[in-house]
Amino acid sequence: MVNFVYPEELYFFVESIRAFEVRDVGSSKWLEVHEMVIKLSQQAAYEASQNREEEVKEFLISRDKLRLLIHEAFCVNLWKTRVLPHLLEIDPNPQATFLIYTVMYHEAALVALLDMCLYHPSGCETLQESVLDLIDYCGHSVAQVIGLVSMGYHENESKVDVDEAVLTELERQKRNFVYKIGLRSISILNYLADNVSLFHLSAARRMLFTHDIPWLMVDVLCFRPLAA
Repeated sequence: MVNFVYPEELYFFVESIRAFEVRDVGSSKWLEVHEMVIKLSQQAAYEASQNREEEVKEFLISRDKLRLLIHEAFCVNLWKTRVLPHLLEIDPNPQATFLIYTVMYHEAALVALLDMCLYHPSGCETLQESVLDLIDYCGHSVAQVIGLVSMGYHENESKVDVDEAVLTELERQKRNFVYKIGLRSISILNYLADNVSLFHLSAARRMLFTHDIPWLMVDVLCFRPLAA
């Protein structure tokens, strides 16, 4: 039986997920947890695709780790938008970009885990007040993917130049992750809307009045990012 995370490792991996500060992103401790998050994401996807018992999902929910996943997604997003531009100002042509790619990939893995866990109402129930942060995050992510598609991203995503400059490559990778995270965020918002009765009234208010999610979904239907 294929496993990315063996049963005896699962508890340790899930318990290792913790909140990091922005300044810790990319550190050795952060990278250790990153490897575990990637394996958990792969294992969760495999379990769902094979109709197996979803042990990763159950452990994440029972150990109340979904709120930490949301925190970490915000943390990486903040690093990507506030820290990375300054790093590229200092070194406009970095020779090694693997760490930058790793950080961006980490955010996508976190959102993938949230997507799989929140498919189940039991996952939504554990969010409590952090659902507001998740609505903010997903609303922003969906708006970003709509912007990408409206600018023709779906026409250019496959055009990869092996000789492209480092900054051009980073921007392309960043757009790819924005696209993938945006699609996952559409699913997450759908799950939250289906289970809105489980949350405080402020969650519905955030979806309807702050972000106008119904109108945002109209834009999704118009620009059809899923067909990109």
